[in-house]
Amino acid sequence: MPLYKTLRAAGMNEHLLNSQVESGWETWASLDAALNELGAAGWEIATPLYGSLPGLAQRPTTWPMAIILTHRSADAAMETQRQIDKLKHEIAETNKKFGPSARVKELQGILEGLVKNNPPLT
Repeated sequence: MPLYKTLRAAGMNEHLLNSQVESGWETWASLDAALNELGAAGWEIATPLYGSLPGLAQRPTTWPMAIILTHRSADAAMETQRQIDKLKHEIAETNKKFGPSARVKELQGILEGLVKNNPPLT
């Protein structure tokens, strides 16, 4: 069964192509960075979702609001393990740069929830 992931702009009224991108707890500095990382892990673009350009409702201009990705060969346990590994790395990097912070605590809470609900792959 394929897995699905939605990439969207992190800020309200931000353009997906020119802003920070997020999917769940994960964030990337740009759409290119997200697609490069996820593409290397086997994710493919399934379809973009379009909407009207913010503030220009009177014009028929549309822009991509989000991109749906699919991973046909992964299973949920492998994706969870990828996220756990990424969380551990991000916690270590954030802690090294800023010390204990609200962001580190937030990421540790997410990590604990993933680990608790998903036993490690063997």
